[in-house]
Amino acid sequence: MRDPWTAGPFAALVAVALVYLLGARALWKRAGRGHGARPADIAAFIAGMASLLVAATPWLHEAAERSLPAHMAQHLLLMVVAPPLLILARPLPVLLFALPLNARIRLGRPLGHAGRLALSAPGVVLAGILSACAFWVWHAPFAYDAAVRHQSLHILEHATLLSTSLLLWWTILEAPSHDTRASLLAMVSAMAAGIQGSILGLLMLVSTSTWYAAYGDSSTALSRQQGAGALMWGGTGGAYVLAVAVLLWRLLDRADHVGRGYGNDPA
Repeated sequence: MRDPWTAGPFAALVAVALVYLLGARALWKRAGRGHGARPADIAAFIAGMASLLVAATPWLHEAAERSLPAHMAQHLLLMVVAPPLLILARPLPVLLFALPLNARIRLGRPLGHAGRLALSAPGVVLAGILSACAFWVWHAPFAYDAAVRHQSLHILEHATLLSTSLLLWWTILEAPSHDTRASLLAMVSAMAAGIQGSILGLLMLVSTSTWYAAYGDSSTALSRQQGAGALMWGGTGGAYVLAVAVLLWRLLDRADHVGRGYGNDPA
């Protein structure tokens, strides 16, 4: 079945990318090339948006209606590929710079306040809970099958997975490196998310019966489910293990610098 809704998200993503590039151009024109948005930030943003564009392409959407591995690939793009790239790019200041000054002031303050609240301990816990709820609800058979069959639910499914993943990755990657407690909490959050994805993938991989009626109950459907489980297991596990490794490296590097500072203090 060919669904026309993919054109809407695809056009919206292209529009956001164009606004970002206009904002980067205006920012560099005012502050100088490389200031406010480094080339690496722009590259990360482009890579993240490209991941979302691939997830929104009609060919992948149509494949996802017929194949569980294709649908899992969409979900991985929305949960563990695009979100960390977009968070690392820190695009909000650039996007705001594409707007008039009054709009930047009206939007910048509440967005900054919301970002700081998300990095507090309750915010990190809430982000983890919201992400877990979205993850398990949309992979439950009743909700998954309904999303495959109904366009509006499919949009809601992908929007929910993307938004909660962006919030989760924000709390993980933006955890203050100078705050040991915040870094440890971010590591726990990343490990919990990785374990959830690995558990779901493993259950799909070892299951001897099909879960999703939308794909039938044939032996082909079962083998595809197992392939999707392997994809989910490796994809989520790998992404969050990498995040934990980066956080741990930052923590150890800070401890090393602090230790050297104490070592250099005169007796």
